[in-house]
Amino acid sequence: MRTLTITMLFLTGIVPIKAAIFSDFGPGSSYSSSGGWAVGLGFAQANMFTATTSGIVNQIDVAMTNAGGPGTATVSLWTDVGDLPGVELGSWDVTASQPCCAGEIVTIPVGSGPSLNSGQSYFLEISPTDASTFNIWLNNDQGISGLDLFSLDGGISWNSTGNQTIGAFDILGSPSSVPEPATFVLLGCAVICMSSRWRKRKPEGPVI
Repeated sequence: MRTLTITMLFLTGIVPIKAAIFSDFGPGSSYSSSGGWAVGLGFAQANMFTATTSGIVNQIDVAMTNAGGPGTATVSLWTDVGDLPGVELGSWDVTASQPCCAGEIVTIPVGSGPSLNSGQSYFLEISPTDASTFNIWLNNDQGISGLDLFSLDGGISWNSTGNQTIGAFDILGSPSSVPEPATFVLLGCAVICMSSRWRKRKPEGPVI
């Protein structure tokens, strides 16, 4: 019965498959609490990253702290066009509630989001949604760097600070190499067949 249940979970897609499309968090999801990028009071930030795995985004985690105001912001993914954010792939509203400066990891459930390709560059942008919000996008503590951009006009134009330590975040998703449904069906049939053979080979009790 247990074998059949596990098989049905695979067949119906209930068993989740999640991988890091990109992550600069340290062990235990560590990040720096002593530096970061201003998000608010007129500033929006965009950090370039390169996807290490191809997949469909279903979760984003960002290390942020709230230094003032309601802490509301928008996190968005963009294509890289000439070292500038090009086409928006998706955006999600978040709130940083942890006061300065320890910070917190804000988790954004994306569902079935955009597809990112391994080896390709993208931008993660964080911008305030309230004029009085002042958040800090905390840096990673792994020494991972990338192109940093900031905007003072809501992302209409961007200014570069060059190659800098980027903010701490990860992008999780379903790998593009997930087996086809037919593969799951074959796997299920094989498991059921093996289970049936195991039952037939069970030794009988002593004959009295």
